[in-house]
Amino acid sequence: MRSKKKNILLVGYDSNIGLGVLACLRNQGFEFYLLTHNTKNAVKYSRYIQKTFYYHAANDSLKEKIISVVNQYDIDFIMPYDELEIREVTLHKEELIKHAPCVLGTDPAYFDIGIHKLNLAKFLTEKGIPCPPFATLDNIEQQELLIKNVGFPLLLKPVRMASGRMIQKVYDQQSLNNIIEENRDNLSNFLLQPFIIGSDVTCNVICK
Repeated sequence: MRSKKKNILLVGYDSNIGLGVLACLRNQGFEFYLLTHNTKNAVKYSRYIQKTFYYHAANDSLKEKIISVVNQYDIDFIMPYDELEIREVTLHKEELIKHAPCVLGTDPAYFDIGIHKLNLAKFLTEKGIPCPPFATLDNIEQQELLIKNVGFPLLLKPVRMASGRMIQKVYDQQSLNNIIEENRDNLSNFLLQPFIIGSDVTCNVICK
């Protein structure tokens, strides 16, 4: 017999974000299920998770896996909580909502700008929105201007990583030259920005 509680399917990779979502919703009378391609996702150990399902990111269709779980477990709401999962659900929303309502998502074209550090920096600069200056590893003029204006140290950032992963501090010109040489075939995947001292503040927001 179907539970009187609403069933929510959480879809995502990151443990911390998933646990944050559970912390926000755990007292709202829902039953939670988890779909992830991270076998080490700590969310699966939460007492609020009824069942965990896995898929292979490279070989499986996330859309088809979601549909299968939704139909099998009477899911009332599809709630992706990680970047790529949100994008995938939004991309296939018209088909998925035939099976269960989905969380609102940003148009994938704009989403792709937001999750790509270089594209986001270019977008903000073009729109006149304040953001840290930047330079790419394949543009010497940009690098010279950035160094002239802000000096070292600089931060070398991969354009597609989150939570500070793979960010390096660059202390001087020789270190920068070495990095450029080491990544000669991969320069477009990095950008340079100033090292700014400050506080990192984050907040989980879920709207009814």
